[in-house]
Amino acid sequence: MLRRSLARVPIVNCEGTCLVELSGDIAGSDVAGALHIDTTVVTAGRPDSQTPLSARHAGAVLLRERHSVQLDTSQSLFPVEVVDFNKGYWANREAGWRLSWNVLALDQPFFGSVRLLINAAHPRVVHAVSGDFPNAEASAIRSAIYFDAAKALVVGALASDDFIERDGDYAEGSCGRTIYSMIQMLFPGDGIGGLAAAASQRPDHFSTDLQGRLRLFWS
Repeated sequence: MLRRSLARVPIVNCEGTCLVELSGDIAGSDVAGALHIDTTVVTAGRPDSQTPLSARHAGAVLLRERHSVQLDTSQSLFPVEVVDFNKGYWANREAGWRLSWNVLALDQPFFGSVRLLINAAHPRVVHAVSGDFPNAEASAIRSAIYFDAAKALVVGALASDDFIERDGDYAEGSCGRTIYSMIQMLFPGDGIGGLAAAASQRPDHFSTDLQGRLRLFWS
């Protein structure tokens, strides 16, 4: 529900192509739901042209282009926050990341109850999760984070009696439903009860199997 101007620039009369580049920063704490970025070209003053199709008033919209990003739905990216581990967050200050979630809150919305906290004081990890084109090191760090977060969610849920008994009976978009769908994707055809027994009785074998299914460090 917030609207603001990130950047603006006058377009002068010129012949040929005019390239205009605009940029701006949007604080993550200020946005939720859907983020709409509108690029608008308007007349700065009252046009002199008297042709029938010309704009007649200052501020007339000549062009508008919208780019939308869904932030808090099942289609969005994994919720990530860069924070200072020195200020608490129940994390070792030397750690690179921590998955914050509560296995007792499986009915809560996934994107409201699960957060991947990145240590702001760990530059390599911060670069790995924020770079658009990661190098080999950043790709390896991303892979390790992906495996660690998925393992925590899967193993944690399979250790919950409530999760086993409900067998996916959670509302769409909830933490329980999201993890259940992830388990189905990773272990197609396997029952939740059997997976829970495997994770409990042979955690070393289960961890290795999960490592292979998540393709740790492959790409």
